[in-house]
Amino acid sequence: MNSRIFGASVQGPGHIRRGVPNQDSFLIRRCRRGIILAVSDGVGSRELSHLGSRAACQAAAEAGEKFLAGQGRDPDPRCLEEMIHALWCLNLSPEDPDRCCATLLFALVTRKCVVLGRQGDGMICARIRGEDLLITEDKEDSFSNVTWCLRKKFTPDQMAMTAIPLSDPGDLDHLLLATDGVADDVPDSKKASFAASFAMEYSQLPAKKRTRSIRKMLKEWPVPHHSDDKTVLCLAGTCHQVKEKNHD
Repeated sequence: MNSRIFGASVQGPGHIRRGVPNQDSFLIRRCRRGIILAVSDGVGSRELSHLGSRAACQAAAEAGEKFLAGQGRDPDPRCLEEMIHALWCLNLSPEDPDRCCATLLFALVTRKCVVLGRQGDGMICARIRGEDLLITEDKEDSFSNVTWCLRKKFTPDQMAMTAIPLSDPGDLDHLLLATDGVADDVPDSKKASFAASFAMEYSQLPAKKRTRSIRKMLKEWPVPHHSDDKTVLCLAGTCHQVKEKNHD
């Protein structure tokens, strides 16, 4: 089975009107032991959050590559949280990290396991061995404008993380990461079917047409008064070699 990895990010109408850059970023990186996917959303109240989101994706890729390189020693995925934070601060130097706060979603995919991490809002949807897995922020008991994110001070255990073993690469049907500009407009009961439909529809298209089609869909997002940046990143099928791409 051949996998396809694809995504797109579009500037939200509200940011276009105010002349604010797209604060979302995403990255795909292939390394010797697997594939790393990362999506980040800069916190709107921070003036350099577009830099923070790009640095977050880079940090996740660098930390993920180090983690995968040590897989033979069975490293604990929890080490990724502090490693990502340290690399994020380093990637932002000399900027003040508190001017660059950003959320982060990431996935490490190998032939033997999938590691998923989320710090802040947005959603991760995966179908593994026919079962749908949803990782998203529970906002029922919190203010909608308050979320965990990468900031200067490191606070442990703010990153939700899970590791899922694979008995066969074909166990992973698809994996989707999306920022809150998409996630907040899809009800939890519909998120799994949204991810499955997205993976099925766009994986069938040629690469150039696929990216244009995803961008068109995000720009024509069918939710009235939507204003936020929107980013979706998807892996459909089994682990596959790809070149690194970084977008913001």
